[in-house]
Amino acid sequence: MAFKDKNILGKLKKGYVKDHNRFMEENNPWNTKEAKKQIEKFAELSKKYKNEAKISEETEKFSWLDIEPKYHTLFKDSEKNKTDKKLYNQVPANVHYGLPSHVIGNFETANFFLCLANPNIDVVDSYKTFEHSDSSGKKRVNNIFEYYKTFNEVTKFDKSSYFENFDTEEKINSYIINEKESIIAQEMKQFLSSLDNPTEKKLEKIFNGGQYYYIEKYYNFLFTEKGGIAEFRKQIKNEILNKKPEEYEFIDKVIKADVCNLELFPFRSKTPSLDEGKYGNVILHEDTKTILFTSKIIVRRIIQFLIDENKNKPIFAFRMYDKWKSKISQVLKNVYGLEEDEIIVFLTYCESELFYGFPNTNGAISQKNLYRLPLDKYRIPKETFSNLQNSL
Repeated sequence: MAFKDKNILGKLKKGYVKDHNRFMEENNPWNTKEAKKQIEKFAELSKKYKNEAKISEETEKFSWLDIEPKYHTLFKDSEKNKTDKKLYNQVPANVHYGLPSHVIGNFETANFFLCLANPNIDVVDSYKTFEHSDSSGKKRVNNIFEYYKTFNEVTKFDKSSYFENFDTEEKINSYIINEKESIIAQEMKQFLSSLDNPTEKKLEKIFNGGQYYYIEKYYNFLFTEKGGIAEFRKQIKNEILNKKPEEYEFIDKVIKADVCNLELFPFRSKTPSLDEGKYGNVILHEDTKTILFTSKIIVRRIIQFLIDENKNKPIFAFRMYDKWKSKISQVLKNVYGLEEDEIIVFLTYCESELFYGFPNTNGAISQKNLYRLPLDKYRIPKETFSNLQNSL
């Protein structure tokens, strides 16, 4: 169904920035003076960690929240600004120290967008950067060096746990925003590079232990007719055992799939704590450049589809859609000048044609597990899902 409101379309076209470089220059929160300063500091700390340098005041004060002055005021300067100390104490070490992730994939060409709340991590959020009562069961890491030693101990597969590998600004930037490769391309290439004398018995157990998280939990259904990790594993196994690498077709399709992961906010945590009065909700409540960035990407991609006949129909699958909806509405209002009634009209169209959600914690991107928003009894139409599969 085409979007027919010419007045709304006119406003969207007027605010639309077609040029990719200009869009990034105006909206990328990691290009600000504050963000560049933190990225540079993180790289320097990585070098010191690599060389086993001694702990200094600098290592104790680092926080990714400092990329936004508002967050510094809310969470770091609690004593000076008399903000709620309890709020500051909620913030886990993961948020301060864990390497953020914001965009993975080419959002210019992607036909499917997995829109999540924030990047997960293997370190529990009970690790904090300040003192607690021992009876609370919470733990303390005094600085970023201690944090990454703990991270290394608890994780098996997260490459961002290797602090010493992020010793340049380029490496850090390409991790936070990676437009060159989708997450499933990264995971598939990692899997292929790990193969050592593959046998049928060995291949029976692949994609089964959490190492390739996004393929295992989310994406495998997109690439098989019957669906499911068993069918996906079978296809991979058959190609590896019966074809030369240059003859791979199914594997090649997975690597080249046009998908993109977006995080509503980029700071790492085990659980985002988005309820009223929690630190995550406070982060989201502030309409900062950091928080609005991926919502701007979503709106821009929809406009591309509406005004460019050469653009495929994008599909967006959301976790915590109510949080995303609030930020998308802010973008429509503040960037494109839509009135409240126009926002309702536009989002109603998106919810009937482009936006879907998961009914529970199961993240499988399948025809049976994507539901129209707001979540109701209607699944994504079979034809729509089939067209999505073919567009990848």
